[in-house]
Amino acid sequence: MFLVHEVMQLLAIKGVNSMNQISKLSKILNSRLGWNKARADLLSFFIIALLKIRTVNLKKIAVAMPGRAWTESEYKRLQRFFAGFDFSMDSIATLIVRFLPISDEMWDLSLDRTNWKLGKLNINPQVLGIVHPGVAFPILWTTFSKRGNSSMDERIELMMRFIKIFSVDKIRCLFGDREFIGG
Repeated sequence: MFLVHEVMQLLAIKGVNSMNQISKLSKILNSRLGWNKARADLLSFFIIALLKIRTVNLKKIAVAMPGRAWTESEYKRLQRFFAGFDFSMDSIATLIVRFLPISDEMWDLSLDRTNWKLGKLNINPQVLGIVHPGVAFPILWTTFSKRGNSSMDERIELMMRFIKIFSVDKIRCLFGDREFIGG
């Protein structure tokens, strides 16, 4: 069963801000991520506030956080959480997959890369996604501080991360642009 089904059932319950519902969501997340209770609770508060406010602006989310803390305290708490906590991207990938409306069978994957400039800074992400009708859901990515194509070794490294997390048996097909041919 998909994690999204569990979470959506929980959020459909009236009074989702009650500590009981937050506790249930925290337990779901903790069972999937293996975090300590305080981190899972904060992520639960964050998710509920994010869905309620519908923005990623931390100041606005802090206003919607359940509890009696001052907004500025909640804002600083969220900043510390995102700045000081080292998320395991592999754990996040498994969590993302559990949220997706996909079967547990083999998956079609897409490999894509783009390059942007922000002033003098190169932003060059390479993304591996799971293809679902009309969309590819990003699950793993690598960012490069260089311009241009990725090397064969960089592409293999991303695929090996996928295989380590999900197994080679999950791959039905890999789609990619012609830039990914050769080294």
